[in-house]
Amino acid sequence: MAKGKSKKQLRSKAEKVRVAAANFLVLTFGLAWMLAGGASLAGQGPASYVGFGVSIVVLFVPAAVVFLIYNKNLTHFLPLSLNPNWGYLWAILLPLGLVALSAPASLLGAGAGWSWSMEGFWATQAALPQVAPWEMPPFAWLALQGVLSGATLGAFFALGEELGWRGLLVKEWSGRGFWPASLGIGLFQGLWYAPLAWTGFRHPGEPEWGILLGVGLSLGLSPLLVWVRLRANSIAAAALFMGLINGTSGLSTLFLTGTSSLTGGFLGWPGVLVLLCANLLLWGLGRPKLDPL
Repeated sequence: MAKGKSKKQLRSKAEKVRVAAANFLVLTFGLAWMLAGGASLAGQGPASYVGFGVSIVVLFVPAAVVFLIYNKNLTHFLPLSLNPNWGYLWAILLPLGLVALSAPASLLGAGAGWSWSMEGFWATQAALPQVAPWEMPPFAWLALQGVLSGATLGAFFALGEELGWRGLLVKEWSGRGFWPASLGIGLFQGLWYAPLAWTGFRHPGEPEWGILLGVGLSLGLSPLLVWVRLRANSIAAAALFMGLINGTSGLSTLFLTGTSSLTGGFLGWPGVLVLLCANLLLWGLGRPKLDPL
């Protein structure tokens, strides 16, 4: 009798997992694609005020759907602890290391070069003063801005996404194991981002390649984000990770010449290459596990 009841409870739990995950994906995709697609059809790209505003709203769609599904039980279901631990240290060191490595990785591309004077950057930013405040080296000033903005405002915006991808879906799909859950989440997140990529959000004028790179970056980042979230036992650590990625990714192109948004820096194919290597190391050395949450 107890055995039959146990099987019935397991089936009920599995059904709830399928419903929660399916509801999240349907609502998140539907709302985001409607907003971003509508802006695109109206000719409002990310460079316009309307397009930029829509892209910001889209980033908070996953969080809004999570609140809708979990309602008042959000903190009960999803860990958001800010207690310092080793997971948070990894959430800081990993993104900075990945961004740093993507710069020399860009030199593998044809025609790519290196300029310590940042001539490629200044060529596109002629209006900016080449002397930073307090006579700091320009790179140091830009790096400080990127890290501070990424760890604060960037992490806040990233939490809008991470509550869904590394929050609800990690919890609901935890029974699948680390790699199937992580890669599945990364794939769906990359496809969810497709309408924004089509408008040239990160790769202006390259909608098709922008979508492919968006999927590739999401697939590569997802296992690392899940690993950090588990190590810190907090979704906030994953948000910090992503905030730093978004805030500092531009630094990976400062010393490059002869590259484009597709071929230079973390947001191009070098970033995908670095993430592939990082995931191979995680698979070989870390042997991560994801037990049912």
